[in-house]
Amino acid sequence: MGRRSLTLTFALFMALSFSCCVYLIISGSIALGNRYVLRPERIVSIRAPDPAPSRSVVYDTLLAQQLLNFRNYVTALQSSESGRRQLDSLLTARPGLLDSVSMAESLIINQKNTDHGKGQ
Repeated sequence: MGRRSLTLTFALFMALSFSCCVYLIISGSIALGNRYVLRPERIVSIRAPDPAPSRSVVYDTLLAQQLLNFRNYVTALQSSESGRRQLDSLLTARPGLLDSVSMAESLIINQKNTDHGKGQ
């Protein structure tokens, strides 16, 4: 770019910047003339949240039922030769599946024991 085009570009940039600044100043002074006062609403009191019923019991019983269904499915697969092959391929594809099921069952049993202990 030549010196003349750089000067013209700079002048255009300065004119645009100046007009934006003037616009902001004018629009700000108009807003001050309207005297908008923004105040937060006063908090009268703070209430504790309503105790919601525990949904974990519902989910735990549903999970326990699904785990029981899965255990029955595994037992049914072990009863035949084709089922054992299908179970072996399932366990090969998902190596930690039975460990996860056992862990989930023990967590549910532990939670049930803990919940019953609190009620006494």
